Amino acid sequence: MSVLMKNSHKSVLPFPAAPEEPAASTIVVQIGNDHFAIHWEIEELPPAVPLVPWKRGAEKATAKIVK
Repeated sequence: MSVLMKNSHKSVLPFPAAPEEPAASTIVVQIGNDHFAIHWEIEELPPAVPLVPWKRGAEKATAKIVK
């Protein structure tokens, strides 16, 4: 075995472990060569406040003022 081969085993990286199965709230997307994960969560919100009725503002006077 040559000296080069003896030292090369130190530079070899271990094979990465298989990825875990994504959670149910994760969407995995691939666009072209890029892939990414979107994690979403649904949050319970308090009940909505009733809407305040809209009141029309005062109308402008259209009559001419006579002096």
